[in-house]
Amino acid sequence: MGRAGLRSALLHLPRTLSVNCTFIELRMSNQTILERLLAEIDDYEVNRKNRDSFAQRVYESIEALEGVPYSVLEKGRDWQYKIETE
Repeated sequence: MGRAGLRSALLHLPRTLSVNCTFIELRMSNQTILERLLAEIDDYEVNRKNRDSFAQRVYESIEALEGVPYSVLEKGRDWQYKIETE
């Protein structure tokens, strides 16, 4: 899966969930994480340096999202591996 596939998948992750926090806080938290990750993906597309650290940041960003199912975390690990071995 290329960066376009990763970008598409990220855009479809839940951005508004309510889990023991206020709706607004989670929405802003997840949205901020996703916006930063999308910016990092854009930067990596232009300058393909530090592939391993980029792959780690992708996974850590996905892991930091609130309210995502375990299956999404597994996909994050898959993306990390694919980026590291491209």
